[in-house]
Parts: sequence; structure tokens; C-alpha cells
Amino acid sequence: MLALTAPDETAHDFARFPGKPLPVGGSWFRQHHDRASVDRGAWHFSSYPAGAEGAGRFDLEEPDGTCYLASTRRAALNELLGPDHTGRGWVDAALLEGRVVSQLPLPAAVRAAATTTARAADFGLTNEIATTDRYDITQAWAEAWNRAGFDGVYAVLRFSPGNARGLALFGEAGTPSPPPPGDPDPPPVRALVESYGIQVVDPPALPAVTLVSP
Repeated sequence: MLALTAPDETAHDFARFPGKPLPVGGSWFRQHHDRASVDRGAWHFSSYPAGAEGAGRFDLEEPDGTCYLASTRRAALNELLGPDHTGRGWVDAALLEGRVVSQLPLPAAVRAAATTTARAADFGLTNEIATTDRYDITQAWAEAWNRAGFDGVYAVLRFSPGNARGLALFGEAGTPSPPPPGDPDPPPVRALVESYGIQVVDPPALPAVTLVSP
């Protein structure tokens, strides 16, 4: 049974929610489609129109958006691979095609909502914020933090046990123009996945497929 509910902004002053200061620069990682742009497509802030629901855990309603970063390269990959690899033990090659992992510096200093601190429980938050598939609830929390003036959400990652953390960075919806600095030579996702010993399964070649009439 899910204990986490939508944030109660009438009962709590979310401007007093604990914050996590993060300096400009640093090393954060994002897996993404490799695109023909100056940042290779690394910077994109996902959003949803009013009355809808976003596809990302901490997506914001337009005109605001969220860009998802991880503190390690492996954690960035885990969030892509987790749903398939955890259950099957292997990854479909099609999932990895055309994707890279960029190492990115924060373009500005950030004060993120610190969901990993004990005091977050005083506002009704639970660790389910990082695991539940009730994105209507998690996005309501993101909206509350955004209204309270936070620059993003600092949280554990669903598919990355250990010390890795995620940063859901708030910004203007869509792709910045011009974008912040990207990674000039991001490694392909497939090469990284195979370097970690994870099996990648390609579709069978056509000559190996036996066609049977119905």
C-alpha cells in the first residue's frame, strides 16, 4: 500500500523544505539520443501540457520542464536499463541504438530539494518518491518544490542501490537555445553496457529466420 500522498502546501511551508546546494560545474551524467547539435542532444527539459501527466517522475507543467541527471555514469545507464534488465537479465539492442552517455557540468549553482535528508519526513515525504509509479503524485511534489523556489530535486535512484544520486534539474521546457556545454565525445551506451558485462541481444539476422505460412 502506497503511503506517499500529494504534498499538502496548506499544512507546510515548502520554502522551508531542506535544500541540497550543488556548485556550478561538477560531473553529472545523462544518457540520451545522440543528435546533430552542439551539445549532441544532452540538454532537454521534459514537460507536459496542463491537464495531462508527464512521462518523467519529476516532469513539470509547461512552460517549465525537467532535465534528468545522475551522479555516476553507471547510474545514468541503470535508469535506462532497469525495467528490462532487472526482470530479464539481458537488454534488447534496439533500446540502446543511437544513445550515448554525456558527462555534463552544471551550468549554474543549484539549490535542490533534498529528499534524502531525515527532515524531509516532516513534510510528509517518504522514500516512495523515488520508486512509485504514481507519477501524478511525484509530479505534484515537483510542482510544489518548483513553486517554493527550488532549482530541482536531489533524490535516490530507483535502479541504483548505493551512493549514486539523481538530480532532476528544473528549467524552461524543451531544448535550451543555445544549450549549456555538452560532452564533445560521449561514449555509446552499447559499448558501456557491454563493458559492465551486461548481455545485449540483437535481433536474429533474416537468413536465420524461418518463415512459416499461417
